[in-house]
Parts: sequence; C-alpha cells; structure tokens
Amino acid sequence: MEYVENISSHFQQTRVNILSYILYSDSEEEKDYYSERIAQHEADIARGISSYNDILAEYDASEVETELKLLNNVKSKISGYETLRKQLMENFEAGLISKEELITSFSKGGEAYNMVDIAENAIQELIDYNINYAKGQIANNESKAQSSIFAMIMVLIIGVISATVLSFILSRSISNPINKVVVAASKLAEGDMDISFDISTKDETGKLIDAFRDLVRSTKEQANIVGKIADGDLTVDVPIRSEKDLLGQKLSEMVYNLNDLIKNITSAAEQVSAGA
Repeated sequence: MEYVENISSHFQQTRVNILSYILYSDSEEEKDYYSERIAQHEADIARGISSYNDILAEYDASEVETELKLLNNVKSKISGYETLRKQLMENFEAGLISKEELITSFSKGGEAYNMVDIAENAIQELIDYNINYAKGQIANNESKAQSSIFAMIMVLIIGVISATVLSFILSRSISNPINKVVVAASKLAEGDMDISFDISTKDETGKLIDAFRDLVRSTKEQANIVGKIADGDLTVDVPIRSEKDLLGQKLSEMVYNLNDLIKNITSAAEQVSAGA
C-alpha cells in the first residue's frame, strides 16, 4: 500500500508542476525549475513501480497475478501520459504549438487531461485492490484469532475436566484402601482377627497396609500363644520382637512364672506324699 500511495502522490505532483510550468512559461528560469521538478517526480514514480515489482517478485506468481497485472497497467498508463507530456512540451519549446494549445491539451476534455484520467483510474484500481486485500487479511486474521481462542477455551475445558476426573480417581485410589484399613482396625479393636486385605500397591498407602498386615499377623501369633497357655501348654516359646515388645516380654515372664509355680507345687506334693 505504501508504494502505490507514493506513486499516486508523485503523479499528482507531476500534474501540479506541469501546470506551473505552463503558467510560468514566459520565464526561462521558472520553466527550467519546473522541468526539473517534473523529471524528479517522474523518476520517483519509476522507482516506486520498480520497488513494488521487487516486492511482488518475492511471492509465487500465482499469488500476485492480479496485483501484478494492475501494477503493469499503472506503469503502462503513466508511461503513455509521460510520453505525450514530453511531446507536447517539446512542441511548445520548438514553437510548434502555442501556450493556449498546450493549456487546452492539459485542460478538461484535452488529450493529456484524458490520459491523466486513465492513469488515475489505473492507480485507483490498484489502491482499491490493496484496500480490499487488506480487509480480507484482517477478516482472515480475525477468523484465525477466533479459532485460536475457541481452541484455547476447549483445551482449558478439557484440562479442567481431565484434572477433575484424575483427582477423583486419585482420591478414590487413596480413600478406598484407607477406609478398608479403618474397618479392619475397628474389627481388631473388637477382638476380631479374621482380617485380610486384597490390596497391593507400591505407594505410601501400600506401605500403610503392609504395616497393618504385620500388626494383624503379630497379634494373631500372640493370641495363639495365649490360647496354648490357656490350654495348659507351658512349653510354648514366646518370641520377643524387640526390647520394646512389652506384651511379648510379659507373656514370656508369665510362662516362666507358671512353670516355676508348677514345679514348686509338684515338689511340695512329693514331700507331703513322702511324709505320709
């Protein structure tokens, strides 16, 4: 858009300087000044068209086919106008046409004026194409932005749902084993040692369950020992699991004391029998 605006601006400046050239044609100094200005603006137009072509050359030809045709049309129409302008001014300098005839050619209805209209229409077509292309790009970018926003929202929703489901699964995977341990602990507190677990995990919950299994197993072993003692079997070996195993230590002492008591009773009975 920048290049076509520069082309249009310099083309308008060319027209202004041509009119000034005609108005001040009686002064050689003024004519030379405006002739230089006209040449300068025409050179700027040529550079603008060349730069525009260089930009379009960076794209695939099929992508810029329409724009390239419009630019070439602008170049052709401006070139035709410049050729006529040079011819008219050279004829005027050579005295082949009068000042009035030169003014007529550049005035409304004149040959040069009509070519200006044609060139300006070509420039305007290129400007309109650029504006419409820009609008299309803006609409396309807005559509992409909306799609991106929608995709981000969907990702967030999916993420929230996934996190909720995952947290629920994790919560259940932790709470279910813990609930079973709580139930087992309640049964153990009531003296029910018919406890088993069908849970096997490697996490902290699994370690807790393994520790509770050891507790149940140890309690069952001690209950069995107490049962044998109650049945009169004082030959049982009471394992003491550690120096802090108070129950094991007391059971061991009880077995020892009972054995010692029985020995004393037996000895006393034998002495009474012998005295009789």
